[in-house]
Amino acid sequence: MRSLAAAVVSRRAARVATHAESLVWISAKNRTTGAVESIGFWTGADHRVFSIGGQSRTYYGAGSLLEIPTIEASIGLEVRNITLGLSAISPEVEIALRGYECRFAPVQIHRAEYDDNGNLLAEPERIFKGWANSAPIVTPPIDGASRASLEVVSNARALTRYGALTKSDQFQRLRSGDRFRRYSTLTQSADIYWGQDRHRARDSTTTSRYVPTPPRHTDNSL
Repeated sequence: MRSLAAAVVSRRAARVATHAESLVWISAKNRTTGAVESIGFWTGADHRVFSIGGQSRTYYGAGSLLEIPTIEASIGLEVRNITLGLSAISPEVEIALRGYECRFAPVQIHRAEYDDNGNLLAEPERIFKGWANSAPIVTPPIDGASRASLEVVSNARALTRYGALTKSDQFQRLRSGDRFRRYSTLTQSADIYWGQDRHRARDSTTTSRYVPTPPRHTDNSL
């Protein structure tokens, strides 16, 4: 069950207007050094530092994050896909998408809520966690509009991965004498004989044929 701060719960219970901003945090691999580095964007008007999980994170604003769809809290194992609209002319966005390997990079989305005076109610709440699937940048023609986006998928996608080694003989062997799955790799090519002798079925070259029995005539004249 999701745990919310008391100030957020109290304000929501009062059913008053609440100003909220969205924060996106990306941890991608630097194409030059290979090191994993993080960068953040948010829908606010200027750059700001937020404390999340005891860590200070710098989020770049001023239009870097232009569009973010509505994220609904739901129960289930459905893989959710979200497309974030980014500013293609923002230098921070260009560095993030061109200078880093964003594919399969961990992505977190938080929600920051404020009171009527613009004060942050509590630490931003995480509403999405997953990976970046793609980060296309569209270079427009003359007098056209450039577009950049970040397509992310939820963590439920990890459940669709197939573990190739989980059933292998080498992976399942705890001791040298364990040979329970010795022939597991050959089962797909093995012939299965149901209800018949294996050697007779293999050597048999004839097929059985059904011969109907002629009907028996009875004399009903007596």
